[in-house]
Amino acid sequence: MSTVIRYFPDGLPVLQIGTRGQQWKTLVEEFTNGRRQKTQKWLKPKHNTAWKLWITDATIFQRVRDFITGSAGQFETFYFFFPNPENYVRERVADSFSSFPIITRFKTARLAGISRLTGLYINGVLTYGEGQFSWDTGGPGGEIRLTGFLGPLGPLFGGAVVSGYSLTPRALLPATVGDTFNFKVPEDYVAGSLIVRINGVVQQPTADYSTGAGNFVFLVNSLPDGSVITGSWIRTAGIGETFSLTPQALTYTGTPGVYTVPSAFVAGSLIVYDNGRAVTAGTDYTITGSTVTFLGTVPAVSDWIAGSWFSGETSGLTYRVQPVVLTATADPTQFQFLTLGLLDDAPIDGSLIVYVNGVAQLPGLANDYTVGPLANGHAGVIFNAPPVDPPTATYVSSTNLSGGINPGDVLDVDFVQVRERLKMSNVADLDQFDFDWSGAEPPRVVVLNLIEEW
Repeated sequence: MSTVIRYFPDGLPVLQIGTRGQQWKTLVEEFTNGRRQKTQKWLKPKHNTAWKLWITDATIFQRVRDFITGSAGQFETFYFFFPNPENYVRERVADSFSSFPIITRFKTARLAGISRLTGLYINGVLTYGEGQFSWDTGGPGGEIRLTGFLGPLGPLFGGAVVSGYSLTPRALLPATVGDTFNFKVPEDYVAGSLIVRINGVVQQPTADYSTGAGNFVFLVNSLPDGSVITGSWIRTAGIGETFSLTPQALTYTGTPGVYTVPSAFVAGSLIVYDNGRAVTAGTDYTITGSTVTFLGTVPAVSDWIAGSWFSGETSGLTYRVQPVVLTATADPTQFQFLTLGLLDDAPIDGSLIVYVNGVAQLPGLANDYTVGPLANGHAGVIFNAPPVDPPTATYVSSTNLSGGINPGDVLDVDFVQVRERLKMSNVADLDQFDFDWSGAEPPRVVVLNLIEEW
């Protein structure tokens, strides 16, 4: 008569009852004449049973362990599986930086096996929960990249923000094939936002060109052979934004080299031109209030000294339209945007204008430069050839586009790490497995395989 051995602890949450399989031990002999002889070594089979358990707390885990310990001798062996257990971790980000376009990257001490990011904390406050930001592991060193935010700052990536800026120089189109006087801006633009250039040098309204209905630009003089005419403009204004970007003459004070801006402007948004070339604050001039004072050799009174500026601003944007010097790197063709604590400052799409010696450069591999991640991992400008003078840039940036992560902020992240599948075949192995029941650990799914003796 068979003795039925209790093979499972009662009252535990079972997700799935495994199938029972029989194991026999039979000796097989083969003879030279092709005959075979089987001798049964066991009178009774052994039975293999698998149970999938849902372990939700330390008490249930202890009951399973006690059952296995107390059943020693009744089972030939057992296996205790944690199929791809998940480990919930919160970790302080110590090495954080960014790549273009404004994608926060960071390293963690436990990069391997991360399956989900479940929370992003800024200065100890849970700012983004799971599903409110997107991420990948596309950093140059396999770092985690935060590629979008859908939290309190609104949808900012994945095409959700359509830039209203077309300040990065774009070619104007001839009205007809071969026309060298009449050109057309390829899209509608906000009044007062158009800047026209020939070979990167800003042209003077009225003296050099006029505009008309249908987005036409009419040159006073024919475009010279081999020259390129480009424009910068604003497609749509942001909330609160107003413009005086179409160049206006600055007011000469009567003191050589000293001019005033004729109307109010947003801090950091003023571009000053000397005969159409953008000059750099701190190097070529200083500005105090609305007064522009040239340094060194002052412009001749006959020079056209003009400016472009934003007269109203959108909250949350930083206007670096007053040209800033880009930072040189070890590569003479690569220049870095400003680095601000955890992040690189970088332009909102369409807002960047790059200058060399005050002349606006054309973007593109076939032209002067491209924008992207540099060899040092930061965001910046990559020239097709080393520039002859230190380059400058104007642009509009936004801390919102970095998810509200600002210089000096402390960043923590919650993530789920999938560890290797564990397989334990004795109580000693089970004793070595350390459950953390502090509340951060999720329920576990385990598979208990037992081979019963009958």
